[in-house]
Amino acid sequence: MSEKDKVYEDAGISAKNDKRPAYREMLRDVKNGTINVIVAFKMDRLTRSVFDVEKLMAVVDNAGCDIDCLNDSSNTTTSTGRLTLRIMTSVSQNEMKLVPDDLTKDIVIRLYGLYLEGKSYQGIANIYNEEQILGRTNWLDSTIQKIMTNELYKGDYLHGKKTKNPTYYENVVEPIVSKEKWNACQYQTQRNARHYERTATYLFTNKLKCSVCGIF
Repeated sequence: MSEKDKVYEDAGISAKNDKRPAYREMLRDVKNGTINVIVAFKMDRLTRSVFDVEKLMAVVDNAGCDIDCLNDSSNTTTSTGRLTLRIMTSVSQNEMKLVPDDLTKDIVIRLYGLYLEGKSYQGIANIYNEEQILGRTNWLDSTIQKIMTNELYKGDYLHGKKTKNPTYYENVVEPIVSKEKWNACQYQTQRNARHYERTATYLFTNKLKCSVCGIF
């Protein structure tokens, strides 16, 4: 390794903040103008804090230095790279918080299982209300649907879901259900939708609902 290639390593220290000796040394070298590019395996090896990545980008901008991450598309050389960098940092920060809750994990796993057994969203909500799961009697079919279709439960993350060009990231959090089970549930939903296609228009569709189960 040449004198120009310097390695900064904070072994065994989390990247959740900038209180790391080697990281701070790297920042000093950037400010001193002795580094023209920071190369990292992934952005979360530098930092997992959105606040700290903004500070880091300000430092490298002022010093004319670039960031280039080898295993994702995070970099400061293009506008797309900068956007990806900020997104990946946000995902990494969420990854530290989003861990399975042992008190509710089995409830979610059971929910997916019930759906694959043939229960509808409303049917599952009715079961959870009858059993007062988590002390609640206000489970709704829409609540079940949101859980069933949330990619986070299989460990993935979809950024910009409501935009025209969402970005999909795999394996950003610990999954509660397997990808196979999650995908099987989505396939079951598609099958149910096809079998429920209406062949006529009804005057009171979505205007009347059952007083017992609440289905329109």
